[in-house]
Amino acid sequence: MNINSIFYIVLLSLFFLISFGGVVLRLIRYRKGKNVPIVQALTLSDETIVRISKLTFFFFLMSTVLFAVFSQGGYSDDDYAHYLYSHYSLFHHVLILDLWNRPVFTFLTMLPAQLGFIYFRLTNVVISAVTVYLTYLLAKRKKLVHPALVFPLLSFASYFFLLSFSGLTEPAFGLFLIIFLLLKDTQKENLSALAAGCLPFIRPEGIVILPFIVISYIRKRSYLPIIILIIPAFIYMVLSFLITGDALFGLKSIPYLGS
Repeated sequence: MNINSIFYIVLLSLFFLISFGGVVLRLIRYRKGKNVPIVQALTLSDETIVRISKLTFFFFLMSTVLFAVFSQGGYSDDDYAHYLYSHYSLFHHVLILDLWNRPVFTFLTMLPAQLGFIYFRLTNVVISAVTVYLTYLLAKRKKLVHPALVFPLLSFASYFFLLSFSGLTEPAFGLFLIIFLLLKDTQKENLSALAAGCLPFIRPEGIVILPFIVISYIRKRSYLPIIILIIPAFIYMVLSFLITGDALFGLKSIPYLGS
């Protein structure tokens, strides 16, 4: 068993100890015979749930930073490929247009990548942390019973946790998706459309989501956001022309069309 595995076990042990510490203390209180019904004894107050949830978010931040800095290797070979694309895009601008590395992801990571692979991965840690917090804000707006539970449930969802300190594009896609949902929920249709228009330039799944987003605007008879959706694509075409002299460079270099 290597040091990373030992650290992970210790971290999870602390997480469960703190998470269920309140329950254990209440059971002790029940056993001391204070005439408290067991259901009431096991029920955590809203304040306790919030405190425990926020504490788990702190552990999420601490653990992902430590893994990004000290863990060896990457989640997959793509971690290193994305890092190299982002690193060299500052010197070879045509890489900014690369649709496999995703232009929006490249812009988010090209400067941290100049400092090295660790800082490149730490960018995803920050992105993931912001995603968790914005999801919490959306849960509060939707008036869920315990919105603070977003912190432990999302932070320690298995793949979310693993990818949060990787070099992959999924965390950035999640961030822009939750930004879109939050802006749409606050009736900021135009800004939400701008965020949604960036999705295809972060993950190919964005192309699949866009038609449903367009339908949501049509149902509200909001037609300006549909035009704003095109702005990121227009900016990409302008950059393509400035860098390569061909505004349709992206269409000719889609990596999933084959030869």
